[in-house]
Amino acid sequence: PEQAEELVKSDHEVIDSGEPQCKVVNIKHKNGSVTWLQREKIPVKNDEGECAGILVYTQNINELIQNKDELFKSQQLQNRVFNNISQRVFWKGLDGKYLGCNKAFADDVGLLDPQYVVGLTDDDFIENKSEVQFYKACDQEVISTGAATDCIRVPFTKNGKTFWIDSSKIPLHDNKGAVIGILGTYKDTTEQMLYEAELRKARYDAE
Repeated sequence: PEQAEELVKSDHEVIDSGEPQCKVVNIKHKNGSVTWLQREKIPVKNDEGECAGILVYTQNINELIQNKDELFKSQQLQNRVFNNISQRVFWKGLDGKYLGCNKAFADDVGLLDPQYVVGLTDDDFIENKSEVQFYKACDQEVISTGAATDCIRVPFTKNGKTFWIDSSKIPLHDNKGAVIGILGTYKDTTEQMLYEAELRKARYDAE
């Protein structure tokens, strides 16, 4: 009864306003199942321009809603994984603009939330411009060759202090195989670098 009342109410809204209406509605069946519909109602007017009735188009969008739910669950899982690993993860488009990142990367570049990285470029948060040019050259190599880069150790300057990171980048492809961006990961190896330097110094002093 409640759903029937809602349908009649929407009919009157279209008739009274003379304007079309498009809504997504769910129909609950006695067996407990739910059907999702996209329902469009269009006023039918007579020669005097008065609304004489309505024309209703209905489309079953169950599959669309289910896929949306699965995609949302998948994104939730990805977010949980990405945001709970120590490795920094980011992805960019062909224009060098960031499309996303994980929490560890956002923390490194001083962003409160990963969502704020969207639309930014390396120029927006990397202090050393020679590092920016190096990163851009690496990006272009991956894009132009369509091949991943091996893990390389590169400097990263933050608040005037230089850190060392091990970085890798791979191309992202569309369903036709064309490169549409890059996915990058890196980890902070500064402590490892310092430890290795101390070992070398200790060996040199011992000789």
